Amino acid sequence: MISERRFASAHTAFWNTYTPLCGRYVRQLNSLCVRFAPAVPAGSDTARRALIAEVAFEYFCIQVSKGQVDQSEPLASDLELDMMLAQANMESRVEASGYALEMSPEERKESFEMARNLGGYFATEESSTLILKPKFRGCGILHQCEGDVAIGDALIEVKAISRGLGVAEVRQVLTYLALQYSSGVPAYSRISFVNPRKGVYSECETSELATQISGLSLYELLNEIVGYLSEWFPTSGNRQ
Repeated sequence: MISERRFASAHTAFWNTYTPLCGRYVRQLNSLCVRFAPAVPAGSDTARRALIAEVAFEYFCIQVSKGQVDQSEPLASDLELDMMLAQANMESRVEASGYALEMSPEERKESFEMARNLGGYFATEESSTLILKPKFRGCGILHQCEGDVAIGDALIEVKAISRGLGVAEVRQVLTYLALQYSSGVPAYSRISFVNPRKGVYSECETSELATQISGLSLYELLNEIVGYLSEWFPTSGNRQ
């Protein structure tokens, strides 16, 4: 069994066969990015940035659970920070091991600024409309997994990276849509890629995404992905 991130970054023969134009479309998405907040300088050590980004997302989730979308206050307490660090260390998004459960003042500031940017992106939304960490049932070789945020028919993928969007990020979202399809749930019709570190976002219709990168309709492409996942574990069916 593998994670959706592993599937998106590996299995390149499959992806190159069915999404041969993904690189070109990703370049288009990057060229159409919209700025919504100031960029957050990456002053931290490269090895710590995944953890810092995860803490920022966890802080955003805590504030939303309190009914506060706009992140207007700094990280509240050492206890709350410890909780976020513990959660971040458990998340599959932070794949490297050995992170210390402590943060320097500079790292805390960096996390808060990214959380504040993320809150600014959602500032016009009511907290009750945000579905945090939407879950997707596993299929074939793929574990159950979760996205970042959903609102109505839109899935928002948070990528706090210093570079531009890459093909792996698009493949990861397609994997989520395929898992929806395999569960008999209509796939999200819109995708937004939000980068709270760079303060930019890009968005697209999922039907357009599928056609542009594969030449197939959305559900034709999702059917190919589900079929491929199931081939590797044909006797399991969908797995919880």
